Order: sequence, then C-alpha cells, then structure tokens
Amino acid sequence: MAKSYYKTIQGVRYDRSLLEAAEERISGQGDGRISEMDAEEIVELSKDGKGITETELRTLKYISENYHFTPKAAVWFAGILTDTEQAVDYDQFEQTQSRTQRLRELDQASSPLPEQDLSTLTTRQSENFTLVEEPIERIPHLIWGALLFVAILVGAVLYQGAIKEIETLELKLSAVPSIQELEQQISDLKSDRSALQTIVSELKQKVAETNSDQMQFQKGLPAEQDKVAPESSEITNLRSEVQALQSERSTLLTIVSELKQKVAEINSVQAQFKKGLSAEQDKVASENSEITKLRSVPTIGVFDFIISRTDFKVAKCEAYSCNFVSTDNAIKMDLKRATLEQHVSKDLKFLLNIEFDSKLFKSGLLVQYYNNKNLIRVYLKGAAMTIEATRNDEIAHLQAWLQKVMQLCVKSGGQCKPE
Repeated sequence: MAKSYYKTIQGVRYDRSLLEAAEERISGQGDGRISEMDAEEIVELSKDGKGITETELRTLKYISENYHFTPKAAVWFAGILTDTEQAVDYDQFEQTQSRTQRLRELDQASSPLPEQDLSTLTTRQSENFTLVEEPIERIPHLIWGALLFVAILVGAVLYQGAIKEIETLELKLSAVPSIQELEQQISDLKSDRSALQTIVSELKQKVAETNSDQMQFQKGLPAEQDKVAPESSEITNLRSEVQALQSERSTLLTIVSELKQKVAEINSVQAQFKKGLSAEQDKVASENSEITKLRSVPTIGVFDFIISRTDFKVAKCEAYSCNFVSTDNAIKMDLKRATLEQHVSKDLKFLLNIEFDSKLFKSGLLVQYYNNKNLIRVYLKGAAMTIEATRNDEIAHLQAWLQKVMQLCVKSGGQCKPE
C-alpha cells in the first residue's frame, strides 16, 4: 500500500515528504542538528508546486519548533519562514476545500431518493393536479437531467484538479535526484568524510604535539623561574643603585651649577683684574718711562718727581715751623725759618727737612734756601754729598717745593708764619 502524501500527528495533518527530509538530515554522521545547507534544501523541497500550501507552511513551522538547528541555520530558517508565510498559496487551499465540498454534494446528489419521498411527492402531485397527468410524469426526468448535468460539471472539475495534481507530482518527481546522482552525492560525501577524517587525524596529532610541548614547557618553567629569580633580585639591586646614582647625579649637577656660577664670578673678577692689571701695567710702564727719563737727569729730578705727585696735609703748625705728612704717610716734611744767627752769618732764609720712607727707597734731604733765590743747596742724608742747584730747572723744582709747603701753610689757617 502506497504511503499517504500527508502525515497526521496528534490530529494535525503535515507534509510527509518535508518531515522525512528533516529526519534524514538529523540522522547519519552529523551531530543531530540541521545545518544551514540542510535548511535551504528543505525549503527548496517545499516549493514543489506553484506555491507553498498551508500544509507545507504548517510543516515548516513544526520542523522549526521540534528539530535542532545550528545557530546560523536557526537564524536563517526563522527569517525565511517569515518570508515564506507571506507567500503561502491560500487560493490553492481554498480551491482544494471547494473541490472537496463539491465532491460531497455530488455524492449526495447521485444517491437514489427514498421511496417514501417519491410516493409522498407523487401523492401530493396527484392530489393537487388530478386533471393534468402529463406534467407529473416529466418532473423526475427533469430532476435526473439536472443531476446528470451537475455530475458532468463536477467530473470536469475533478478532471482538471487531477491534471493539476499529476503535474505537481511530475514536478516533484523531476525535482527528486536520480539514483546515479544520489550515488554520486554519497560518493562525494564519503570522499569529504575521508578528507575530514584525515584533517581530524592531523589536528589530533598536532594537539598531541602541542600537549607534549606544553608538558615540557611546564617542566622547564620552574627551572626558568629559579633562574630568573636571582636575575630579578639583581635587577632590583641595580634599580636601587640607579636611583642612588640618579640622586647623586642630581647633587653633582647642583654642585656643578654652583661651581659654574662661581667660575663665572671668578672669570668676571679675573676680567676686571686683567683690566686693572692692564691699566696698572700701563701706569707702571708710564712710570718706568718717566723713571728712565729721570735717570738721565740729576738726582733732584727723581725727588721732584715723587714730591710733585704726592699730596700732603698739615700735621702741626707753630709760629716759625710747620710739619707736613703725605696722605700715605710715606713722606714727611718739616719747614723751619732760619734763626737770626743763620740769617746773619750764612744768609739763610728757610730750612726744609724731607724724610722718604716708601717702598722704592728710604732716604732724606735737607734743603737750604738762601736770601738769594738762585742759591739753594741740597744735602743728601747718609752721604757726604752736597748738591748745589745751579741749573735753572733744578732751581725751579726746589722753589716749587717751597711754594707747595707755603701754600699748605696758608690753607691750614694755623699759626704757621714762615714769611
């Protein structure tokens, strides 16, 4: 006996071919789940006619609720199910219902009428139409003709429906792959399975090698950790030393900065000292030049060079004598007026006593001024040597000394009255 096109589960009718296709894809060598490719094949199988019927849609919903899918297949199947529900051929469903209803009506119409109905009808017709017998005999023929016409129409409709079902079955049969194609698919699947098994074997081998390497690494890890521990300690010590060196470096940088500042100050002082030294050297050179020049003149010229460039101040003044001292206390001069006896017997007027106590030399002079301005004698202390000024330049120098002390006398405002 051929299997029915439908399969009833708990009183609900489903498409048998779709259910069998789903069962085939969860059995075999898979993991019991419908893949995305399996889901696409099931949906394509439901499109065997002009459209998807309500029964096929109900079957697809049943498959989605009662079979396990892979995650990607479940998402894809849910999306395609929504689109498929909108494309259901409800007209075909209504035609099937209409065809079934017509068959029921035809069965009722083709069954003979009960005898009591005919007798009753004949009796009523005879009672109502006793005078006219011919029309009463034609009524059953008309009924049977109408029924025959209806039966012909129903037969034509059923014939058209049968033709459509035959075409649908032919389309389904054409969609079913041949035995050779199925054998080729099985061969391909076996080949893929063999290749996958080879890949799995290689992966297992690699996993085993990885596990072996991991075990060796774990064995060597403690030794490496023990080896690294002293190095970590050494690194910590080095870091401490680096921090100490950085701190010392910071201190040294501060000291260097201070030294640089001091060096800059020393350089500044040295530059100023060089400038002063250069000026002093120029001054000494000038003085040496002057001394060189003075060495070519008599001795009075050297003393005049010192006295003319020295500032004096009054130390003490009396009626006929004044004491002077240089600002650096290196030279002392005493001016005295000659006594009456000296004035009469020697014609003296003034006596100028000079003491030199400088770094250059120590010496002393006694200058005697006579009433005759052109007569001046100079005695060099510590030496039996008398210099009598006879040249005009010598007389001018010695007179300048006397004028200088006389002016100091006047400026002091003291009791000094050498004149």
